[in-house]
Amino acid sequence: MARDRSAVSRERELLEQASQDGVALVSVDVLTLDAAANENDDAALDLSLRRQADRVPPEQRAGSLLALTDRAIARQDLTAAEALLEEARQAAAGDPLALRPLGRLALQRDPTVAAALWMEEASVSDGTRSAFCATQAGRILAASGGDALGAFRRALDAVAGYGPAAWALKPHAIDMGDPLTLGEAHEQLAEGAVDPTDAASHLVRGALLRADADPSGAGALLDRARQLAPGDAVLQSLLMRLAGSTSPAERAAMLKESAASAPAELARVYRLQAAAAFEDAGDPAAAAAELTAVAAEHEDDPIVRVALDRVQIASGAVARVAERRFAAVKEAESDDARVFALEQLAELDLLERKDPASAVLSLQSILETAPGHLPSLRALYRYFAEHGRLEDLGRVVEALALHVQEGADVSAHLRLARRLAHADPEAAGESADEILVSAGARAELDLWLAPRVLAAARERGDIKLARSAATALAAALSSADERASARVRAAELTKDPETKEATLREAVQASPKHPAAAEALARHCVERGDDAAAAEALEAAAKATEVRVRAAALLDEAAKLWEGLKDSKRARAALELASERDVTHGDIFARLQSMLQVDGDQERLADLYGARLAAGGEPDELVSLYLEQASLRTAISDSAGAKASLRSALGIEPERIEALRDLAQLCLDDEDWRGAAEVLIRIARIRKEREELRWVFFTLGDIYDQHMPDPRRAEAAFRRVLKLLPRDVPAMERLAKLYEREGQLENAAQMLAQLAQLDVDPDSNRGHRLQLAAVHERLGDARKAEQVLEEARKNAPTDLGVLKGLADFYERQGASNALAMHLGRAVNDYRHALEADLADAAAWPGLVEVLQWREQTDAAACAASAAQAIGVMDVEMSKLVDARGAAEGVGQAAAKSDLDELLAPSALNAPTRAVFKLAGDALEKALPFDVAAYRAQKVDGRDTSIRPLANEVSRWFGFGSYELYVTSAAPRVCVPVHSNPCTLLIGSELIGITDDREKLFVLARAFRIAKAQLSVVVRAQPHEVNALLGGLVQSYDPHHSPAGVDPAHVAEAARRVTKHINRKARDELGPLVYEMAGRPGHDPSGLAMAASEWGNRVGLLASGSAPAGISALAKLSGERELPTDTASRLALVTRFPEASALLEFAISDAHFEARRRSGIG
Repeated sequence: MARDRSAVSRERELLEQASQDGVALVSVDVLTLDAAANENDDAALDLSLRRQADRVPPEQRAGSLLALTDRAIARQDLTAAEALLEEARQAAAGDPLALRPLGRLALQRDPTVAAALWMEEASVSDGTRSAFCATQAGRILAASGGDALGAFRRALDAVAGYGPAAWALKPHAIDMGDPLTLGEAHEQLAEGAVDPTDAASHLVRGALLRADADPSGAGALLDRARQLAPGDAVLQSLLMRLAGSTSPAERAAMLKESAASAPAELARVYRLQAAAAFEDAGDPAAAAAELTAVAAEHEDDPIVRVALDRVQIASGAVARVAERRFAAVKEAESDDARVFALEQLAELDLLERKDPASAVLSLQSILETAPGHLPSLRALYRYFAEHGRLEDLGRVVEALALHVQEGADVSAHLRLARRLAHADPEAAGESADEILVSAGARAELDLWLAPRVLAAARERGDIKLARSAATALAAALSSADERASARVRAAELTKDPETKEATLREAVQASPKHPAAAEALARHCVERGDDAAAAEALEAAAKATEVRVRAAALLDEAAKLWEGLKDSKRARAALELASERDVTHGDIFARLQSMLQVDGDQERLADLYGARLAAGGEPDELVSLYLEQASLRTAISDSAGAKASLRSALGIEPERIEALRDLAQLCLDDEDWRGAAEVLIRIARIRKEREELRWVFFTLGDIYDQHMPDPRRAEAAFRRVLKLLPRDVPAMERLAKLYEREGQLENAAQMLAQLAQLDVDPDSNRGHRLQLAAVHERLGDARKAEQVLEEARKNAPTDLGVLKGLADFYERQGASNALAMHLGRAVNDYRHALEADLADAAAWPGLVEVLQWREQTDAAACAASAAQAIGVMDVEMSKLVDARGAAEGVGQAAAKSDLDELLAPSALNAPTRAVFKLAGDALEKALPFDVAAYRAQKVDGRDTSIRPLANEVSRWFGFGSYELYVTSAAPRVCVPVHSNPCTLLIGSELIGITDDREKLFVLARAFRIAKAQLSVVVRAQPHEVNALLGGLVQSYDPHHSPAGVDPAHVAEAARRVTKHINRKARDELGPLVYEMAGRPGHDPSGLAMAASEWGNRVGLLASGSAPAGISALAKLSGERELPTDTASRLALVTRFPEASALLEFAISDAHFEARRRSGIG
């Protein structure tokens, strides 16, 4: 089966059966695995591996389990992989094939577990492998913060000196701060080192780290290191230092012995160390012998020379040392060498030989060579001080002051030098001043020293030092004012402008209230041309001074500087501060007033006036100021303050008229009626001007009429107005109202009658007349009331207020007939007004309102629709129509023939309509129409753009069938071209630009014309219609010859018409033709317009929408849309007479009656 690739399934079945039967299990498992792998059957492969792992002995399971692990990892099942590896670990303990992958998986989850697995492998292995595994465990633990020390030590136990473990242990020990462990690491590194020098280096480091805790162990390590590097002197020294039990004498002997066999350089070191050891052992002579031996070979060695001097002095051989130092002085080749030798000799004389006189001579010799040699100066200082030699001490102190490091030392020596100089009463003071000047620049000048240096510097003319001393003095003084004064003095001594300014600024900062510092700064800034800084300094100086006049002057000067810099904000601030100090100084008030006016700061300006007024002045000046202050307070709505200012002004000048006027107005504005009346009475007593008195008395009348009710005083006041101005309408109106309110109706009627005669303002006149009528009615004189109202109506026939007043009057009187007549007349007046001016915006709402008073709501809706057609609409009218401005349409009822008398224009009178009814077919045949000439196409029955609506409207007019053609040759037409059969021609563009109501309008219009057999007159030219109708009349009256028409054309028309007239209808048609032709004004050329008007009226009646009708007519005439604004729409309507005629019909009684007969309204 295995050889046959097509029998794989059968092969696997047989293998599965063999496995279940337990036959040749190992072979079966291998073949099963092979088959599953070939088929990429992952599930079978996993099952076979699992089965194989379960069947073999534990020690043989690892292979299958590891294979399963690899598959689990490949499919990212890490949990299963870890479980399989754990099983393999149990089956083969210590096997790295299981332990290491398991450790890698565990590392991501728990580093401690991963480290334990490495340690497990280390425990079951040995040698380098064990060390490697333990090192890996240690690294994992160190990285995760665990205890890695045991792991590293386990690695080093497995392989001594194992490099990776030792190198890993070293930083770990450093991190732990464990020197013993670090030393252990170095010992291990020494074990593994190849180079003896490296090994010795590690052993030394280990010894040094172990020295404190285990000196003997450290010594052993060093001994090992010395064996590796026997010539290393450092190792030898370390070894001896760590050998703590060795005495100095023993150590000296060991070193001397080592020197005997050591190389020259190393021998020098051993002898020097031996000398030190002899010195420690208290044997300076032996130490001197060793050093003498070294000096013989190294004559210029400074270490040897110093040590030799020390041990010879200790051994009592001072004379030898002195001889060498005298010789050094004589042999010195440079000043530095001579100074050094003398210094050594002086030290020997002073300390060892106890000969201060000789030491002083040596020191003085040093100063001759190096005057600033501080050690010599200090030694002399001590000597002279101890022996009380003050004069010599003074010279030494002065020299120290000149040569010590600048700062506090200089200060101390200067202070002492000055005191020593003055300690001798006979000494001259110039020397003290001289040293102060010479060394003062290097000293720290304190409160004691600074003034003395300042005085000395000024005396000597040292400006720089004087400035420095003044600056130091300023810093040392405790009082702010004293510090500032010192800095001002320092600035005076300064020539550099920037330094001077900085010093002055420090003075101002130290004492902002110093009386002179800020001003001095300002003057300096002015000199430098820095006006901004100068202004700021002047402001600071002003703040510092307590003298108000001086402060104002300084601030005034600062403001001028700011003004020069075009900084109006800072200038204003300075002037405001100046005004607070002394507002009368110079022109401060005037300039600040101007600034505040420019800024429009009325409130602050009012405060400024208050300050100026508080300062006093001449009476006239104070009155003017009070008046200006009152104006300002009024501007900022401070009425109380304004009144107080005005009363103050009147207190100085009681008859100041502008103050009285302003106070009166303020009292009126504040509704302080009593106060206003008192002031007005004062004005009335002193003024004679008629206009002013008129205002005074009228205002008094208003106060007593409305606010402090006193009818008698109010009447007297208004009468005084009329005495001044007899035709004063407002006064007469107030008197009329007063009389009416007080029940003096006769007086009220008399006053109102005068007003009706005087007042030319239409609105006011109407009001007066209505009020007069109401008074007459209250007096019981209805006839006079009606006369007044009727006169008002004649003056304003479309004034809705007047009409309403008269209508209400008739209602109150119960005069229903008069009311009906009045309302009917009002409707006609509105129609006449609209015929004269369709744009009369008041006439349209008035007409709608009156129609509603007549309870003709439907008629009112028609008028509202007509108004909206020209763009006139208000809220109340909009309630009567729909959203598109339409009233309810009558629809099919518009086609009723009993409406013809109402709807047909006068040109289409009954005889004319009857003629066309009987002769319409003949007339059309006499003047045929070719639809093909217009490239028209018949509209398909499936059309949805116009056909469904046309079908509906045609049924209204009783057309059983009709034909509908669309043409692009005449894109804006909708006209019947034949009445029998009914045929309509409609423009293609018109269909696209009209909405449903507009389409209804044009279709009803066309079908109405077709139904009346008038198609021929709307499609033919006027001269053709004249000839055609002339021929019809001539066929009955051979003598008929219409004016302006070619007789030949009339004769030809007569011939053709006669040819097509039905014989049966001919006799019936004759009287009608004679009556039609005999009617006054008969004009065949106007029949087309009449037919269109008839159709328009029917379209309006059917749709109910005047906006749709006007829009449709505009589009028929070539317009795209109705304009949105009223003026443009009105211009369009007046441009098309057909549209104007339709609007007139829309508000006519004929339209209203037609709607009523159609069942609406």
